[in-house]
Amino acid sequence: VYNEIVLSHADLDARSNQVANYLVGAGVKPGDRVGLCLDRSIEMIVVLMGILKAGASYVPLDPAYPANRLSMMVEDAGVRCLFTHAGHAQLFSNALVWENISGQVERMPLNPVEVAIAPESVAYVIFTSGSTGRPKGIAMPHRALANLVEWQLKRKTFKMAARMLQYTSISFDVSFQEIATTIASGGTLHLISNDDRKDPRKLLVQLIEHKIERLFLPYVAMRSIIEAALMTGTYPQQLKEIITAGEQLRVDGAVRDFFSRIDGASLDNQYGPSETHVITAHLLEGDPSSWPDLPSIGTAIDNCATFILDEQMNPVPDGGEGELYLAGRNLAHGYIGRDDLTKLAFVEAPASIDGYATLYKTGDLAAYNHDGSIEFRGRSDHQIKVLGHRVEPGEINNVAARFPGIGQCLTHAFKSDDGVTRLVAYYTVSEGGAVSYDGLRVHLDAHLPDYMVPAFLIELAEIPYTPSGKVDLQALPKPSIENSRYANELVEYKTSTEEGLAKIWGELLGFGQVPRSADFFELGGDSLRAVTLFLKIQQRFGKELPLAVLSHASTLAELAAEIEGKSSAPDLSRFRSLQMIQKGKEGVPPLFLIHGGAGNVLIFSELAKNLGAEQPVYAFQWSGWDGNPGDMTIPEMAKAYKTELLGFYPGGTFRLGGHCIGGFIAIELARQLKAEGIAFDGPLIISDSPNIKSKAYVRRDPAEGSGLMAAFNEMRSELLTRKMTEMDVANLPGNNSGGMKAAIKRSPLYGLARIARTQIRLLKMHRAAERGCKVPMDARSFYCGQMMHWALRKYKCHTYDGDILFFRSGAHGHEMHIGGWWRDTFLGCSEICSGKFNGHILGGGHDEILKRPELAQHVRKTFSS
Repeated sequence: VYNEIVLSHADLDARSNQVANYLVGAGVKPGDRVGLCLDRSIEMIVVLMGILKAGASYVPLDPAYPANRLSMMVEDAGVRCLFTHAGHAQLFSNALVWENISGQVERMPLNPVEVAIAPESVAYVIFTSGSTGRPKGIAMPHRALANLVEWQLKRKTFKMAARMLQYTSISFDVSFQEIATTIASGGTLHLISNDDRKDPRKLLVQLIEHKIERLFLPYVAMRSIIEAALMTGTYPQQLKEIITAGEQLRVDGAVRDFFSRIDGASLDNQYGPSETHVITAHLLEGDPSSWPDLPSIGTAIDNCATFILDEQMNPVPDGGEGELYLAGRNLAHGYIGRDDLTKLAFVEAPASIDGYATLYKTGDLAAYNHDGSIEFRGRSDHQIKVLGHRVEPGEINNVAARFPGIGQCLTHAFKSDDGVTRLVAYYTVSEGGAVSYDGLRVHLDAHLPDYMVPAFLIELAEIPYTPSGKVDLQALPKPSIENSRYANELVEYKTSTEEGLAKIWGELLGFGQVPRSADFFELGGDSLRAVTLFLKIQQRFGKELPLAVLSHASTLAELAAEIEGKSSAPDLSRFRSLQMIQKGKEGVPPLFLIHGGAGNVLIFSELAKNLGAEQPVYAFQWSGWDGNPGDMTIPEMAKAYKTELLGFYPGGTFRLGGHCIGGFIAIELARQLKAEGIAFDGPLIISDSPNIKSKAYVRRDPAEGSGLMAAFNEMRSELLTRKMTEMDVANLPGNNSGGMKAAIKRSPLYGLARIARTQIRLLKMHRAAERGCKVPMDARSFYCGQMMHWALRKYKCHTYDGDILFFRSGAHGHEMHIGGWWRDTFLGCSEICSGKFNGHILGGGHDEILKRPELAQHVRKTFSS
């Protein structure tokens, strides 16, 4: 299930057979490797299954990774061909673009291909960080994965035919476990967008709304959901089985409290490096108050074994500490094209060990408990686990060393009091050189995946060494205010608000004394902790702030001023919706942007930065985000935003724009301004606004039935083949193409029942808000999303007598939570513009388009002309 698209097990079987037949017809043979760079979608699962059915192995390629890293992965894996969405096609050469070939796939036979898949055939190649500075690909055979699935389905707490949330990225090995165990047990796999996946409040809503029963996720993500649940008092009562892996599990009061509120819920602590997937497990059930603070990693799963050996590979005495070695069916073949590394990690078993020829040397230190379970005691080397991902410091060091002025670089891990691991990059400056702190951070962001970018950068006079010449890790300073850029600042708070906020920051980020000028993100704060921060602010100060505040008030002093209503930024407290994203320079015409379907305006932060520090940027957040009844129609929203805009900026030149539904609100606002004789500068800046009243709109998604895909592909191929910068939309193929009925009934009863439940929930929520009961913060994204969906359906798009600068991502209806698709490349918006329509295709995800530097470049060019 993904949004309104529902695929049965029979549909999945048939469509993945078609993908397998397509691959075989394209010359893919058993043992070939096929790249998979698809956004979270139904076709992502279909293609993954089809690759396996063809006897090939899939190679997951995360489109969020830097391009040079993806190139290395494709090269090292020896990828035979590669599937991608049009929005990522520019990252690869000769890729199979799904929008371009799905029509051909749909015409393939439905029967399975006849291909022999042996237990030793490789199922996937997943890359992990490499100590040499180059990621290494792990070849995992069907033998290991079949054993894992068979064991998981026999697990004591495993419920057959359960509802499962697909949380992890397919670049992470746990994703296979999520997908395969759900399908093999007759369950329902619920896909969610990246935005919902990264926000614990939205994730909590998804768990409750879809009555999710099983969830795999890393410890840090689990902890963030628990915090959101405890702070909002809402609990996913259907969630009976949580499985965590990738990092050491810590059971504290919050974890015990959460599990005690869900009757019959269990927590399974699973362990295994990517070279073995899961190989041990420890089940926690019953009374959470009896659970240990640091649970063991359990015992070996079926057909696998564990050994704790000393440096001579002899068994350690009972209770003694040694290195953990693994054996059995779950071992991978090794590293693709890296025989040297394979020999170091997959070693010959000593004569004292019977029944196993090969052991995997984990590098993890461990000891056996008296009951035979394994106590994890950390690493024997410098390898680090962050958010479940393995990180080799050497790869980060190599990237940092390429930055001008860096002498030496050393990356290490720091674990905060709440058990969260953060990366620290220590560096020295070369003689006569200088290192820009901000420049180094930008450099690391551009060359490393998000999870590998250090949270802290600390400059040292020299790297400390032991007398034996090894790096003295114990001598490395832990992140603190003293070794940050704030070291010389006196800690003197001007108000009780600053003092109280500093205490919250200290608890959240693990620092004792936080100076007034300290930046939340520079001290290790991130989007997950930002949610917790604002919930704690609401609890302590009774002040509810929008997340957008952090875009311009990320220091302690600035945020305290926002809480007190004394910000140096323009006073917007009298406005319900208007928010400042970037103050900019006085005299520069401000840009006013209007929210998308989620109603929040933090999505504009990156765009504001890309436009340059001089550009003032403001945005309208949906009125209902304050928990009270919000405006329900597009004309009402436009009227309210017009009143606030003119109340704040009564004279002078300004600019307008909007994203998704915000594009239509901007059009309506522009029409109302013109009706009053008020002019604004330049064209409307609009991105991904879907005109569902367009004649080019096809309500039924092409993934829901045959006969739609060919017409769908005629339009989607434009996103790849034309790669527009500017073009005359009237001449685009498909703009005047004829006929297909736009309204085709959706058949699944599931969809109808879900829509009914959603409408009932929305109605209850809105009526409660009208009676003065605020919508809880964790439910506001749902409340807003549904209201925007309703408003868009009700809105009649009038012709706009003005110019539009339009940007298009690679997204379609289901990625915008409305279903369907358009035969018009620009989502039917060109037909309502009577002025100049200037269209650009940028590709990528629906909200991600706003982060694209190219979008800001086009806007700046338009403003300067």
